[in-house]
Amino acid sequence: MRKKIDIYSILIMFYIVMTLIANDLLISSFFCTIAIGLLILGTLLQMIQKDKFILNISKYNFCNWYFLFMGISMIGMLYSCEKRLLNDSSYLLYTTAIILFCFSTLVDSYEKLILVMKSYMWGSAILFVILLYTNNLITDERLGSTFAGNSNTFALFMMVSFFFSVWQFLYYEHERLKRSVIAVIMIMNIITIFLSGARKSIVACVIYTIILYLFKKDKKRRRHIIRNIFVSCFIIILVWQLMMKIPLLYEIVGNRMESLIYQFLGKEAVSIGSSSYLRDTYRKLAIDGWLKSPVWGYGYDSFHFYNSMITGHNAYSHNNFTELLYDLGIIGFIAYYYKYYQILKLGVKSKISEVKVLTIAGIVSILVNEYGQVDYNLSIIVIFLFVLYKLNFLANSTGNESKLNG
Repeated sequence: MRKKIDIYSILIMFYIVMTLIANDLLISSFFCTIAIGLLILGTLLQMIQKDKFILNISKYNFCNWYFLFMGISMIGMLYSCEKRLLNDSSYLLYTTAIILFCFSTLVDSYEKLILVMKSYMWGSAILFVILLYTNNLITDERLGSTFAGNSNTFALFMMVSFFFSVWQFLYYEHERLKRSVIAVIMIMNIITIFLSGARKSIVACVIYTIILYLFKKDKKRRRHIIRNIFVSCFIIILVWQLMMKIPLLYEIVGNRMESLIYQFLGKEAVSIGSSSYLRDTYRKLAIDGWLKSPVWGYGYDSFHFYNSMITGHNAYSHNNFTELLYDLGIIGFIAYYYKYYQILKLGVKSKISEVKVLTIAGIVSILVNEYGQVDYNLSIIVIFLFVLYKLNFLANSTGNESKLNG
């Protein structure tokens, strides 16, 4: 029998869906604020009713990591350019820490982890419908740059939704109708990612899908490596052809992806002033600056000030690794990425192949994406990491392993 959905599950679903659809296109962004408030209220009720305000340290292991990173970041704020504890970037950091604490408190079962995945899937599907209904799906600019504030951040939400959808389709759901619905959601997700023009998110999605499919087993638990390799190659060719042959996609992302590939192969020089040239310049500036202060860096959220002085562009380094190194030095870098290593280690050691492949594919794909995006203070990434971390523990509990199928 399915467990009844409790009030805490409803609050989790409401928060996730609102973060996706409350963007002032059809639903006021104020509902997102309401969702966060209700999530915090639900967390307090859980702590009063069930936990009796007794904090189980092991329950908050993942949360403690981010609080440690936040502490290091706050120290970094004191010697940064602004020398203050509150700005737009630090607000995101604090909000993410609060959201993570709420999830650590409320998501206490395997079923709720699956609920988190499905909430992102359904939220992204509803967003797709809203974009269609309001005529905002296809515009003259990259999707998400207006209503989401940044097309790359928008693509990040769609990418995580896509990750959950693919895993549910290949490894979790086995009913034909449910898998058909998930397949439609996957198509919706990939369309929005294409239209956002986020190259690294497209690459990350392809890598993630290929890893999941390569290690897929049939009903008899057999792995068809050769067949899966051919299908993976077909996926790569299909994605490339779509970007190159469909005029709309080529204009938004195809030409940018083509330029990136040619530059990587050494067939095309990076033109001065292009997006690729600027991002490469920012990364080099961040590394050169970090080498002069390798231990502590220059303070939280400092690189864009330095970049503004050198290049005249008040922009981040567009690379999570170089951004962390410049801002918080090797101390902050290790504090943040240690949890990635720990999650990957848990996944590799997992005896449940469905969990193992999700963890490995998830971490590898996020790292690929972070080569072109700064996301250490974004809740969507931390929640995704939380799901991977928690799943490795809860999936091994009695009765949960049987719910996964290959």
